[in-house]
Amino acid sequence: MFSEKKSMNVTPNIVTYNTLINEFSQNGNSEMGGRLYEEMVRNGIKAGILTYDALILGLCKVGKTKKAAYLVKDLDKGNLAPNAPIFSAIYHWAMCEEEFQECLSAV
Repeated sequence: MFSEKKSMNVTPNIVTYNTLINEFSQNGNSEMGGRLYEEMVRNGIKAGILTYDALILGLCKVGKTKKAAYLVKDLDKGNLAPNAPIFSAIYHWAMCEEEFQECLSAV
C-alpha cells in the first residue's frame, strides 16, 4: 500500500507514517519502524508524540532500551515531553535489564 501511494504520487503524511511505524514496531520490527522514521524526517515531516510513542514502545518490546532512552532524550528537540506510555515502557523493560539506572536517568 505504501509503495502504491508513492507510485501514484501521493505523499505520505504524519498519519501514514505513524500508522506504519506503530504497526511495524508493535510487531517486533523496530528496525523498519526506525527506517520509516528516518524517511519521515528526511521528507520534512516533524515527528510528534505518537511517533515517539510507537518507536519507543517498539524498541522496548524487543529489549533495545538504550536506543529507546536515546529517543526519550530526543523529545526535547521537538519540544515534546515523555507521556505515561513512554515512562511505563522504559520502566518496565529497563527493570528486565541491567541498564535500569542508565535508562531511568535518561528520562
